[in-house]
Amino acid sequence: MDFIICILTVFKMYPLKLFIFLLLLCSNSFAQVTQLQFKAKFGSEDLIVGEHSFKSAEGEEIQISGLKFYCSNIRFWQDETIIWEEGNSFHLVDCSTLTTSIISFGQKINATFNRVSFDLGIDSITNTSGAMGGDLDPTKGMYWTWQSGYINFKLEGKHPLCTAVSKEFQFHLGGYQYPYQSLQTVNLKVKKQNSIIIYLNIEEVLKHIDWIKKSSIMSPCAESVLLAQKVAQAFSTTLTR
Repeated sequence: MDFIICILTVFKMYPLKLFIFLLLLCSNSFAQVTQLQFKAKFGSEDLIVGEHSFKSAEGEEIQISGLKFYCSNIRFWQDETIIWEEGNSFHLVDCSTLTTSIISFGQKINATFNRVSFDLGIDSITNTSGAMGGDLDPTKGMYWTWQSGYINFKLEGKHPLCTAVSKEFQFHLGGYQYPYQSLQTVNLKVKKQNSIIIYLNIEEVLKHIDWIKKSSIMSPCAESVLLAQKVAQAFSTTLTR
């Protein structure tokens, strides 16, 4: 009762300030993150997986026929402190479908944070545990063998500079054993909101390809590690880079 009287007294003295305070308090309470959404881009364009062509800055017509990757170990941070982390965190993101491009959490994250991190790929412990179910099921097309493990990132399409007769390229990036550990951790600054959108700019990835020397990676190797690093750098929470 005394608390209510106090609030009413403050409201009479400072009505505008109290209103703003209550508004901020309510907005903070209901601004809860429930999902991450991945959006593939080619420069400023939405990347459509299929027959649609994209033109590079050099005027090259490029087609993307497949784009998949594993997002695992999702964590939310406030500076250097982990605020929330997802258990059993393994998600196969297929950019050809909206359903798997959205990762929904089983609970609302209502906390103060300014950063999100995730692994691009599957960790070594999971790899050595053998093929599993769910998004880790080998039938998803993202598993090599027990020796090579999971494919962390898969990008396929056509590029006019490919040396192959078909002009097709295939970059299947993976590897968990030394010296070809291709797992990458992505750290991004974010603002607290219901749905956090993370962009992946494939044009930025393709800029690092020497098409005369390499148009295919199909096993763990040094080139796979280097390209995986470039892929990790192509993620952002804004369209301006």
